Amino acid sequence: ITELSSELQECLPSGDPDSWINDMALKEVLNSFLADLDATKRNMFVRRYFFADTVTDISKTFGISESNAKVTLMRLREKFKEVLKESDIM
Repeated sequence: ITELSSELQECLPSGDPDSWINDMALKEVLNSFLADLDATKRNMFVRRYFFADTVTDISKTFGISESNAKVTLMRLREKFKEVLKESDIM
């Protein structure tokens, strides 16, 4: 869980982590972000950051290398961070 938190920490606004979940604007931005992704990327993001799947599990599930999974997840985090900045949440 610590690893997952640190991965998303750079994307999420600073402050109390419990307040992020309750922030309606953040929920709306997250839902919009996920809706704009293709099914594979959306599922990878959700499996990693909501279900805490390991990169190894994700690579096996999606039939890609661990390296490819890591790069894809990094790009998704960067894209999410950009969406948060555009919506003035960060």
